[in-house]
Amino acid sequence: MERCDALVDWQPVECLLAAHAASSPRRPALVDVDRDQSLDFGELARLVDGVALQLRDLGVHRGTRVVLIADGPIETLVVWLALWRLAAVVCPFDISQIGAASTQAAFNTLQPALVLHGQRIGVVDIPSSAVPCARFSQWPPVPGQATAITLTAADTGAAARLRGLGPAPGDVAAACCTSGSSGRMKIVMHDHASYWLNGLVSSALLDLRGDDRLLDYRSLSWYSPQILTLMPFLQTGLSLCLARQFSASRFADWIAQHRITVAAGVPTVLNILLSQPLERLRASAQGLRVMSSSSAPLAQRTWERFERETGITVLNLYGSSEGGWICGNRLGDRRVGTAGKPVPGIALRVVDATGRTCAAGEPGEVVIEGAKLALGTLQADGALQPIRGGRFATRDLALRDRDGFVRLLGRMDDLVIRGGVKLSPGEIEDALLQHPAVAEAAAVGVSDPIYGQEAVCFVVLREGSHTDTAALLAHAAALLPREKRPKAVCAIDTLPRNARGKLRRDALRARWHDMEGGAPEAPGA
Repeated sequence: MERCDALVDWQPVECLLAAHAASSPRRPALVDVDRDQSLDFGELARLVDGVALQLRDLGVHRGTRVVLIADGPIETLVVWLALWRLAAVVCPFDISQIGAASTQAAFNTLQPALVLHGQRIGVVDIPSSAVPCARFSQWPPVPGQATAITLTAADTGAAARLRGLGPAPGDVAAACCTSGSSGRMKIVMHDHASYWLNGLVSSALLDLRGDDRLLDYRSLSWYSPQILTLMPFLQTGLSLCLARQFSASRFADWIAQHRITVAAGVPTVLNILLSQPLERLRASAQGLRVMSSSSAPLAQRTWERFERETGITVLNLYGSSEGGWICGNRLGDRRVGTAGKPVPGIALRVVDATGRTCAAGEPGEVVIEGAKLALGTLQADGALQPIRGGRFATRDLALRDRDGFVRLLGRMDDLVIRGGVKLSPGEIEDALLQHPAVAEAAAVGVSDPIYGQEAVCFVVLREGSHTDTAALLAHAAALLPREKRPKAVCAIDTLPRNARGKLRRDALRARWHDMEGGAPEAPGA
């Protein structure tokens, strides 16, 4: 494993929880904002030990691959930490997000030894009946529940019985399923070292401290909340406030009632909040120091409008399942409309098709390397295709300005090639987003008999706004050179996205061809 100076301070979950329990036993550790229940650090340390002992009795040990199916946020996180307490490999799943077919394919590749699930899912919902399953209880446990694992605190001798069972930095920590923007499922393997390093980056970018109260509502099956919220929680001892899912109607109340100082965000959430009355959010967000935005590109106009209308500072971050955090804005060093500067532990280059490093302002592909990249991706035959240890081509199109800020332009696969000229969808989208009636925009390439491809753009109008195609085309023509103008602009109710908020351009291409009366084409056709 490539070493890094930051790993000198690495500690396993056993030591981190024990330290927080000793220094701040009554500080809230985990808060379920839906149920208004909480665990303090003293309770959490004993609870994790209690669950770890039960898992050990089920045969879980170092390197055991265990599928963890998302349930309540506190329950899921306690079981996750108990698995790490034993140096097991956590394989987090949210079947509702990736579907039964993809889950079955992942099971076939992972070959897990055990599936852990809570009260909200039954064994019949789990695709592979050949894998032993164990149900864990709610917290607090409900009398009479039939469970294999009860979330109860360990006795005072538990720590001694578990001593020496924890992981080393180079042990595999998790196997995470992701489809990214390609739609093809991958299983990305991470060790404890990469989690540690990415957690340190999160804390540095957001200036996280032990007295913070951090809100997240995304599934722990995502890598982003694992490194943005779970790891800083362990490393700093902050209070982690969790919801099962985002709620536009309750978001302002969560902020106020739980005195949230930092909130996780994604562009879809920012757009949803902007479509609602903002008076309650403005009133409740006085103590909210910052809100992150990651997992998908954030339009500059959305960023500016959100800050202007809510008073909340937004920090846009850029990462991937394979690379962890790649770039980030931070308080005191940010530039609206960019992904920020490369983070510590990442060597980033923007290169052209020949591998030459692009000059400032010249677009190219983002290529990265460093100690905090994932170990690799797990192949169908069980082999690991390495990522760390070499250069990783992200397939992201970007440019770097003279001050070092990186601006994302889209995916290499999303480029529109019109008559040999490469057009970035992001440039077309940014132009349409400057129209006062447009809330969201997405450009795609479609076949054209003369130019090979043409760009068309789909837009979502702001609530209560009215405009027509001619006005939108004229607006684009005023801002873009002739070869970059979309040949059509179509207003639709919503942009198609996957469960993680990533835009599905394939669905937009299919929609265009349905509108045109043709057969759907493959991307890039």
